[in-house]
Amino acid sequence: MLYDISEEEVEKQDFSGILNTLRKMESQHPNPAKKLILSFSDFEDSHKEIWAFSKVRAYAEVLVFQLFPGIFYYLSEECSSRTTMLNLIANVHIGENRIGSSREYRQQNGKADTQLPIQVSLPIHKALQLVEGTLAYAEIHQKEAEAHYIVKWIQSYVLSH
Repeated sequence: MLYDISEEEVEKQDFSGILNTLRKMESQHPNPAKKLILSFSDFEDSHKEIWAFSKVRAYAEVLVFQLFPGIFYYLSEECSSRTTMLNLIANVHIGENRIGSSREYRQQNGKADTQLPIQVSLPIHKALQLVEGTLAYAEIHQKEAEAHYIVKWIQSYVLSH
């Protein structure tokens, strides 16, 4: 199932459409795990990555940590939905590394701006909330095996970034 979160929904902090979609999935799909593809197509014309928009990050924070903590149970990795959502709630740093600034990195490595390293970190308390939310929704649907796969994905993402 595809849901496109519009710029208007983000601006108004309107969660009714996505919450209705999630509730519909819960009631109509026997196994809703990994079935939701989220997009933010109104932001695709920008030269910025979706996680660079503070208003989209704020929207994702409320959705994930206040309104629907089990959303990762539903998110598909198709079209990078799960990775996108995780990047929206994580700390993302561009061009930061052991040697310092992005300019120093470019000078030492001869890389263009589009090739700068991206570091993503997720505070442990947020990772735990994601895991707990995922497990809770899996328990509701009696699909613990699905949840364990998603929890392992969250763990590997947190540990590898």
